[in-house]
Order: sequence, then structure tokens, then C-alpha cells
Amino acid sequence: MQFSEGEIKAMIEEAQKKNKKVAAHAQGIDGTRKSVLWGIQLIEHGVFLDEVLCEEMLKRNVLLTPTLAISHKFAKEGEEYGAPQWAVEKAKRIMDSHVRCWTSKTRSGL
Repeated sequence: MQFSEGEIKAMIEEAQKKNKKVAAHAQGIDGTRKSVLWGIQLIEHGVFLDEVLCEEMLKRNVLLTPTLAISHKFAKEGEEYGAPQWAVEKAKRIMDSHVRCWTSKTRSGL
């Protein structure tokens, strides 16, 4: 986490004054869980979510912007398009987990 709980809550408070939502760029479960529990309304990526966190997101009406297509494109065609090797390798490593998590998210209604 790049920000403390207090900093996140201050951001949310300021955004609410302008009728705006706050998004978190979150892939790992720990950072995503903290973001949801601290009041973030939008999660970008959410690669490693579990059933409990999906249920909490539903309960709190947290929106999810998954990026399955990007991971898939990097894993399958990244080298062909000149993507950095580290990005291709990362996409390949997380692809199975990302698909499993997406299936879980879909079943839970996110």
C-alpha cells in the first residue's frame, strides 16, 4: 500500500465533496482488501480476489474493472508486439490465477 488508512479516507472524503468516487489500482489481495474495507469504491485489476472479498465488495457496492484481456494479450502475444520480457513473464505467471479469480468474481455477481 502506498497510502495509509488515514490518507485513503481523506481522499474519499474530499472526493465525496465533489460527488466523485475513488479508485484503487490493486492486484494483490491484501491491498485490495484494505482498499475495500477503508471505503474505496472502484477496484482496478483485482487479480487475486477470494470469495470472501468478492462478497464484501458486493455488500459495499464496490465496482471492479478487471483487466483479463490485457494479461491474456501480454501472455499470448507480448513478445510478438515488443512488450518487455518482464511484462510477458509476469502475465504468464498470473494468467491461471487471474482466470480462476475472474470465474469466482463472475459467480459471486461482481
